[in-house]
Amino acid sequence: MTGATVLAGIGAFGHRVITRIEQSLSDPEGRVQLLARPAPGDVVTGVHQALEALLEAGRYRATSTGQRLDLFLFANAAVLDGDALLETCADLGDLVQAQYGAMFDLRLPPEQRTAALHVVLWTPALTDSPESREVLGRLLRLQSWFERPETRIRGNLLARVWLMPQVGKAGQLKAEGLIASATAFALATVGSGLREQERIRELLRHPPVDAGRFALLTVASLTVPEAAVRDYAIQRAIYDGL
Repeated sequence: MTGATVLAGIGAFGHRVITRIEQSLSDPEGRVQLLARPAPGDVVTGVHQALEALLEAGRYRATSTGQRLDLFLFANAAVLDGDALLETCADLGDLVQAQYGAMFDLRLPPEQRTAALHVVLWTPALTDSPESREVLGRLLRLQSWFERPETRIRGNLLARVWLMPQVGKAGQLKAEGLIASATAFALATVGSGLREQERIRELLRHPPVDAGRFALLTVASLTVPEAAVRDYAIQRAIYDGL
């Protein structure tokens, strides 16, 4: 495993995802840091401490294509307060540019940026319900913030927001199914030997300037064993970049 990776969980859902990842992750070289933080306000401090540990002499090795930093946040969008997600993304962008800009310059165009933030969100079913409208409003404010010229540098850290609606072909999904799916996504992208495959590198790169930042992450039902979900996620990563 190469480069540096920090995976952080916000709230109860994020904590359970990080705990599940920790149980399955193989990281003998110590290049992945896991943070199960209970509140958004603690995430930036935790990421800063994790990066200090990862980037210290002797613990960081660039990828075959150069230096690389991947940050992942896992959270339940419905329980985040106000614009906590927006503020966390902004603060992480400030942190990376101010403290590590010499290695991971966010002023570069998308194809040259080597630091990326991926946010994985459990959302309610995307319907016309009040809860859904509230969550969608927050996501639209995040999109608007990202597109403003005055926030462009700090916003350049954000690569994608992966949405996991709590509904599937079998109907409403339980928390356990969403946790298993988020775990499989993380293990397939950064916790397996496939990380250096072109499909995975493409998935983790920043999209072009005119491309959207939001994507749907298909989830599996609770009836599918986690090992099967993880294997499926890895195979899909190879086939079509998830």
